[in-house]
Amino acid sequence: MIRKLASLAALLSLLVVSAWAYDSSSVRREITTTATASHGCAPWDGRTIDLKVTIGTSSIVSLQIWNDGLAKLTPGSDLAFDTTGDMNGDGSLTVCEEALPCSYPGGRLHVDSYTEGESFSGQVFWNMTDGTGREFSAPFSAVWDHAQQICG
Repeated sequence: MIRKLASLAALLSLLVVSAWAYDSSSVRREITTTATASHGCAPWDGRTIDLKVTIGTSSIVSLQIWNDGLAKLTPGSDLAFDTTGDMNGDGSLTVCEEALPCSYPGGRLHVDSYTEGESFSGQVFWNMTDGTGREFSAPFSAVWDHAQQICG
């Protein structure tokens, strides 16, 4: 019984360390993600929280959270990102994949935990821009980059 519990604990630890990104129309594949959160500047020099999630070795999802999105950064909340570039929304989302041009798909961010300057975790979702309508997602747990940002 103790060995079974130890094996279960080891498996749960492995699942916590591993991350999953998946296309909802196919089988999940195990990948690793790294994420960094930082303070940044919006296109009009307003305050933002920037989130960069690197998936595997070649894909990067970048989010810039501004305006209403900043007020929504609470556990359990969802932020929406559209393809219109509307600067009145929650922010912007960019996906860059190896050997492909960067795209600006619609997507959303689910916040599991957020303490400004300390911790930020959740899951980012984005839609493919190839006309298939496929949605991809990746969980993240970001470390903070405390570099000083001066906007304006």
